[in-house]
Amino acid sequence: MRPIRTTAALTLALATLGGTALAGPAQASGRTVFLASAVEHADHTVTLPVHRGRAGGASFWYVVLDASTSGAAQRFGVNRSNKLSNAGSAAQPGHFDHGVLVVGAGVDFRPDRDVGNGVPGSTGEDGYSPLVRLPGGAVIDAPQVANATGRHDKVVGLSAGRVTLRETEGRSRGNVVHYVSTDASKAGPAALEGATLAPRLDRAPRPGADGTDSARASLAAFTNGQVGADNPQR
Repeated sequence: MRPIRTTAALTLALATLGGTALAGPAQASGRTVFLASAVEHADHTVTLPVHRGRAGGASFWYVVLDASTSGAAQRFGVNRSNKLSNAGSAAQPGHFDHGVLVVGAGVDFRPDRDVGNGVPGSTGEDGYSPLVRLPGGAVIDAPQVANATGRHDKVVGLSAGRVTLRETEGRSRGNVVHYVSTDASKAGPAALEGATLAPRLDRAPRPGADGTDSARASLAAFTNGQVGADNPQR
């Protein structure tokens, strides 16, 4: 067995946390969903509103997970994340045209994900970032989840106005959390998380820092070398 290792990457996520509500409504199960726009299901999936965008003349569908300003957060029913305002050039510019988000770069969802070899199942075009800076200065976390090339690896259902995404289990301060990571700056974490490879995220200040003046927060992923559905040691 290979030794357990940790991998840190810039990933963008929403989470649910058992315990006291921090934002959004508490569910009857005692769990708390952080996004007012999210509906979590018992099978560890979450349904979110999906919106139409355009990149290079081609349509895509996206969700919004966070916003850097109260106005944008209220508009999309998400939380305000002050750190997004520090994203700098990690965010690609965008604007709305009759309600459609227009950006310069999209995502290729055609690759086959290979976790063992660190191959992500989707890759952003040159200049792509899920972070989008709007003309007024607000930054929204707006990962693309589907287009003519296919769907994000976490998508389990897509219908008019809604998309259902698969969650990942994690731990935070001793609590079980479930989150959706949509994009990562490095191929290995992107493959592991089932996320889109978005190298532009690596421009976010600053590597190794997660203070209030940084756009980053720490996340550690644990893996081992055992593979195979029939392997009892997996």
